Amino acid sequence: MSDISLADFHLTMQVLDHLDAGIVILDKNYNVYAWNTFMQSYSGISTEQIMGKSLFDVVPHLPEKWLKNKIASTFKLRMRSFLLEEDRPWVFKFTNFSSNIRRNSDYMISEHDANTVKVSNR
Repeated sequence: MSDISLADFHLTMQVLDHLDAGIVILDKNYNVYAWNTFMQSYSGISTEQIMGKSLFDVVPHLPEKWLKNKIASTFKLRMRSFLLEEDRPWVFKFTNFSSNIRRNSDYMISEHDANTVKVSNR
């Protein structure tokens, strides 16, 4: 497989940025590498406020101990893990959404970099 071009990378980022799902990419220290438009709109936190910073420093209401355990298991097992709304009704407290938005989450290890995890809120 050939290397991805810069144009392909930008196209991929544009698609991720405009999905109707929250996309957050973290490193093993919980620093934010991606925070898409959905997350900006529904959390009220801009990309400028959170990029490169610890997720837990910028979003203090998160269930930190639980979420760190969930993310650690994703890194350790190197496989996806899931969260259903029935198990935990929220991870991020969105104040700006309709009650019919699904809030299930996927936790995945990056295929290209084992030091990052992607959190997707659907």
